[in-house]
Amino acid sequence: MINIDENIIDLIPVGIIKGKFSANNHKEVDDFVVLYANHYMESLSGHKKAKLEGNTLKQLYPDSSGSTDDWLKQIRKTVMEKEHKHINQYIDVFNKHLSMDIIGQDDGSFFMILNDNTERLQNRKKLMEKESEIEYVNSELRKKANMDTMTSTYNYQFILKLLKDEIDTAKNEKSKLSVALLDIDDFTTINRKYGTDIGNAVLIETATVLRNCIRKIDYLGRTGADEFLLILSNVDMDIAKIIINRIQTQMYLDIQNAKDLEVTISGAVIEYTGEDNEEFYYRIREKLENAKKMGKNRIVFQS
Repeated sequence: MINIDENIIDLIPVGIIKGKFSANNHKEVDDFVVLYANHYMESLSGHKKAKLEGNTLKQLYPDSSGSTDDWLKQIRKTVMEKEHKHINQYIDVFNKHLSMDIIGQDDGSFFMILNDNTERLQNRKKLMEKESEIEYVNSELRKKANMDTMTSTYNYQFILKLLKDEIDTAKNEKSKLSVALLDIDDFTTINRKYGTDIGNAVLIETATVLRNCIRKIDYLGRTGADEFLLILSNVDMDIAKIIINRIQTQMYLDIQNAKDLEVTISGAVIEYTGEDNEEFYYRIREKLENAKKMGKNRIVFQS
């Protein structure tokens, strides 16, 4: 199946698989069988080599229905055209951001080489944090340069710096980018009725819900008293909607500081379409105001 000694391939610190799509007369994207996987794929996939080989993607990840369709389409297109394609994408079933080289073969099979970029992207975030801290190295604010101390999210200055960087990346690499601006409904009333201690607890718990619902490579910052900005890297509107729906559900389940207190959020989610940083931020603020005028627990989506 593989001309090179498999023992040598297993030493290479990248994932390598050979696959082949099952027959489909209608040429629709269905699924592929893993014919071969090197040992590094075990750490990427969470499955042993023996489990990977001989199974389809949907057999290996039965709960991933719908989340792999776009990936499968790109692989299938590459195989049909017998070409080589390079893809950078966050793969939900692996919970990792991968760079992938797909090489179609004449017999309808394909090879795929996968590199895990997750740690590199996380280190990039940490590097930006450190660079921002250096600007405050001679000030008592050095430790607070990036973070909002109450919610342990990024502060206003740093989250906007990250937003500009992500917009530049999306523009240069032509990658997807979705951003959400969320506001706690009736927060002033919560403070007045229940007191600032409960209000502060609501802020902290809201930040915790948001942090738990986004991925390792996404960004979360506090941009106002009760307002949070989420930067969803390499995410289109369909995936953004899933993330926001998860947040709304968890808000209801997790934030219960008083018997008659139900905490909800309103906001806007927009997808980057090529405008400059200021235009993009103005557009999402405008959509947030529209959402707040519609009542509580309303999210406006615009791709």
